Amino acid sequence: MLWRITSEGYDFALALNKPSVLSVIKEKFQKEGLSAVIDISKKIVIKQANKLLEEQ
Repeated sequence: MLWRITSEGYDFALALNKPSVLSVIKEKFQKEGLSAVIDISKKIVIKQANKLLEEQ
């Protein structure tokens, strides 16, 4: 079965490769729980994507 992800999902996966992003997510997960981690992760990914777009 072939898996497909949206561009947001792809950006999220790319952001997870960065050690600083992953450490923030881990810290927040321990303190806040899963729903907060998802919200924070989305914000981080959007910020990273915007930064990449501005560089081009």
